[in-house]
Amino acid sequence: MKTLLCITIAGISTLTFGQITNTTGATGVPYNEVTHKNVTGALTTTSGTVIEGKITYNEYDDRGVYITPEGKDQIHFANTDSIQSMALAGRGVFESISMNNSEYKTLALVIEETDAYKVYQKCSVGKGLLGYTISGGMMQGEYLIFLFHKRKNTIIAQKSVKKIEETIGQYLDYCDEIKGFVEQEKKGYKVNLMFRDMDVLKKALLEAETTCPQ
Repeated sequence: MKTLLCITIAGISTLTFGQITNTTGATGVPYNEVTHKNVTGALTTTSGTVIEGKITYNEYDDRGVYITPEGKDQIHFANTDSIQSMALAGRGVFESISMNNSEYKTLALVIEETDAYKVYQKCSVGKGLLGYTISGGMMQGEYLIFLFHKRKNTIIAQKSVKKIEETIGQYLDYCDEIKGFVEQEKKGYKVNLMFRDMDVLKKALLEAETTCPQ
C-alpha cells in the first residue's frame, strides 16, 4: 500500500468517531453529513498534483468528485481511483484505501490516528430500484470502519475483528508481552459492553509501539 498524503487547509475541523445509529436506534446515516456541495477543499491526485477549489462529493458514491478551482472550469473525476487524498472544510481528510486489501480503491474519512494505526470511516448505503432510501434526514445504510495497521501495512475491517483474545496473534506477533495481556484478558485488555474487540486491538497496537519498538 502506498504512503498516503494528507492535505490540510484552513477551516478543516478535527473529527471524532461518527455515529452509526440515530436517536431512535434505527440504522442510518445522516444525509446532510455525507453529502457535500461546493465545499471549500483540496485534493491530491495519485500523480502528486494538488488542486484547490470548491468540491462536490457524496461519500456514499465513488462515481465522481467535482472540483472547481477559483477562476477556472469545473474538473470532473469520473471515479476516485486517481485521487490520493482530499480535504473538505468542516468535514476532514479523506484518503484512498483498499478495503479488505483488495485492488478496489475508495475514499474513506480519517477519524482517528496514532503512531500505531489510522481509523477510517466509509459510508455504505443501499440503493434500490427507486434510488436511495431517505427518511427523516437519514439514509438507510451504515458507516463501515477500517483500521490501517501501520507496522504491518494492512487494512483491517472492524467487522472482521472477533474473539480478539484468541486472534490477537495475527495482528500482534511482534510483541509477546502485550499479546499475552490480551490473551489472558488482563484488566484493560478485556472485551466488555463498553470496550469492544476493536477497542482492545487499538489499545494493544498502541501499547506495543512503546513496549516493542521497531
